[in-house]
Amino acid sequence: ALPSEGFVTGGFHRTHVKTFPISDSFTMNIGFETESYQQFIEEVVENQPNQFKPQDYADAFNRILMDIQCCQCGKITPQWVNLELS
Repeated sequence: ALPSEGFVTGGFHRTHVKTFPISDSFTMNIGFETESYQQFIEEVVENQPNQFKPQDYADAFNRILMDIQCCQCGKITPQWVNLELS
């Protein structure tokens, strides 16, 4: 089965995960990567202080990830879509 909320795959922590049947043959798992204020400070501001300031933080998702699974054989294609928005 496809992973559920809060799973980590490929180094990404996914939250707000939802599974959708997209046909009789496939199921899609859609996840959003989120970033806390503290994580933003540590990973963005401290590494690029000339480009980003703490007030640049946005309480939003910064990556969309989608896995697709065959309902017939169970094969999962992880990160079928991996789109970084930040």
